[in-house]
Amino acid sequence: MKTFFIAFAYMMSERQDSVNWALDRCREMLHSKDLYVKVVITDWDNALMNVVEKVFPDTTPLLCPYHIGQNMRTKCKFDCKVKDLRCKNGEAIKPTSVVTTVVTAWLDIVDSETEEAYIDNWTRFKAVCAKFPKLLNYVEKTILNPVKVKLLSFWVDKNFHMGNTTTDRTESAHARLKKYLSSSMSDFSTDWKSVHDLKLHKADISLLPK
Repeated sequence: MKTFFIAFAYMMSERQDSVNWALDRCREMLHSKDLYVKVVITDWDNALMNVVEKVFPDTTPLLCPYHIGQNMRTKCKFDCKVKDLRCKNGEAIKPTSVVTTVVTAWLDIVDSETEEAYIDNWTRFKAVCAKFPKLLNYVEKTILNPVKVKLLSFWVDKNFHMGNTTTDRTESAHARLKKYLSSSMSDFSTDWKSVHDLKLHKADISLLPK
């Protein structure tokens, strides 16, 4: 499967009004409702999520598991106080070991392919986090209850997403494009050439006219 751009947008900011403007232009470019996107994957940005729902109300919104996993890891480091935890032999448990265990249990939840697997993995996660009620409360009330259908494999795979369940490809392509852009202060003409150069680099040069 190949990734390709359909448009680039210059925005004044990442505020909701700017995002709304960009997606409105995208919708206009698609011309017909038959061409409207069926699935949109975003990170956990409320402004972006709200605009997607407004501009493409019939689209299924999904959340990138990588970004939420990063949130989980950060919360775990702050909420899982491990100074009093010890192994059976009496040795103190290292914080990194706890974070790894919790994050691994979380990834099992995200990868649940059936509802039964989700219930089992959630039960296991609660056992792993039994000593960390603050983190457990965050996962249940902030993540799972409101957005599990946009994140967990069992619900996500009910949608025709063609294997696209993260924003990794978009971010990788965006990072590559930024290498071609000379400066944030460059003019439109210069940036247009940079985008063209990126396209040429990706193209089969033998097919270009001589």
